[in-house]
Amino acid sequence: MEYLCKPHCRYIVECSPDIHPPAYLQMNPRKYDLSSILAEDCKDSVQPFNPLNADAWPSQEQLGLDESQLRALKLALTKELAIIQGPPGTGDTD
Repeated sequence: MEYLCKPHCRYIVECSPDIHPPAYLQMNPRKYDLSSILAEDCKDSVQPFNPLNADAWPSQEQLGLDESQLRALKLALTKELAIIQGPPGTGDTD
């Protein structure tokens, strides 16, 4: 049976493990300004950056995140599909 494939169909139906960056980042690279979540003493030191450039990301210390939180943020901002799971009360469903 042939079906029309929606954007996430390749991951959910076809189970493709190769998750692409969002189309809007591929077609028109953008710069992210994460100043609103930076640690107070780092707000002036981190410039907007291309999220697809792994070396451009601020450190977990600058963002005030732990390693798993930074990994989840990177996935959410650079992948077409990101499933983030955490224990109850951690805000992962917000």
